[in-house]
Amino acid sequence: MFAFRPGVFLIALVPAVLWPGCSRKADQPVAFNHKLHIYNGVACTVCHVGAETGLRAGLPGVETCRRCHEDLLYESDEEAKIRLAVELDRDLDWIPLTRLAPFVLFSHNRHVTLGKFNCVTCHGDVASWSVPPRVPERNFHGRPGMADCIGCHQESHSRYAGSDCLFCHH
Repeated sequence: MFAFRPGVFLIALVPAVLWPGCSRKADQPVAFNHKLHIYNGVACTVCHVGAETGLRAGLPGVETCRRCHEDLLYESDEEAKIRLAVELDRDLDWIPLTRLAPFVLFSHNRHVTLGKFNCVTCHGDVASWSVPPRVPERNFHGRPGMADCIGCHQESHSRYAGSDCLFCHH
């Protein structure tokens, strides 16, 4: 018969709460509403500079946000955070959701401009996000993400989308 032991329960619970990365994710500095910005006609590349032309799609600095939010557009806690960061000359410390290993080459330019991919292809339904995601929609840190990449390269039948490991891993 099972007997409830508070001490044993607490010992079992502590590692689950304290273990790094165990279902607890840090919040972004601003609860950026992709859905609202896209609805208002703001292109992804306004905030994510480099998404079409560079290797990486950057995260917006406070100056990018300031251009539109310097004047009060509406009263919100999130917009107040942006104005305060501008006033204090502090950048927004975005937490990147995806990181590629240093030996992996992924060019946004090759995929977005040359391959004609849109953001949804890899990042999911960005236009539905009213708050920032806490975890990436796809796992590009391990096998599931790599399998997606290989599958896409093989399905594209493009002469530029090789499936040789050294094509992306240097």
